[in-house]
Amino acid sequence: MALHLNLNHELERVRAQRRRDPFKLSMIALAIIAAGFAAQYFWVLGKSTLLTREVEARRAEFATKEPLAKAAVAEEAELKRKLGNSDRFHKRIEGRFYWSPLIQEVVQTVPANIQITRFAGDVTGDEAKKVQVNLDGLAAGEKPRGVAEDFLQKVRTALEKKYRNVTLSFRHLEDGTDTIPVDGKPQPTVNFAINIQFQHGEAPTAAPVRKP
Repeated sequence: MALHLNLNHELERVRAQRRRDPFKLSMIALAIIAAGFAAQYFWVLGKSTLLTREVEARRAEFATKEPLAKAAVAEEAELKRKLGNSDRFHKRIEGRFYWSPLIQEVVQTVPANIQITRFAGDVTGDEAKKVQVNLDGLAAGEKPRGVAEDFLQKVRTALEKKYRNVTLSFRHLEDGTDTIPVDGKPQPTVNFAINIQFQHGEAPTAAPVRKP
């Protein structure tokens, strides 16, 4: 009878052991998973700490270089302003109008029976300069009006070779009261005043036409 009781006790013990084994295995598995999460947490925490330190270092570097960058931007703007002024100054010098070539062109067209009494001019505009000239004089000949008109045409032809939009017209053309000897003979005279206008410099660039 006692032997029978011992076997039952052993069977119960084995059964209890089997019941406890899955629990132990689950606990072990949970412990492994927890350890894995803990390791991942510490790894992420370490990486985050490194990134935070790097960000702080970059911020400190930016704080030291930001004033230098602002100073560089201000210096660049000042240099651009000075270069722009210099370019405009050079363009103004290179594009300025010289009166001596114009006077030379006019003088070369003056015949012996014409006397220039007044030469006055003015220049307006920046790049495409508009030149205005008032030319007064005295013409003598058998037909002094024809002499003055021929002179106007010669001046126009000479200026059109060098300048743009040349226009010439008589401001007045009046008979004179005096005579002037031409080739030893006294000839009647006319007083004339010629308005001259033309453009000097580069022609303005036309804006491109957009096709619809």
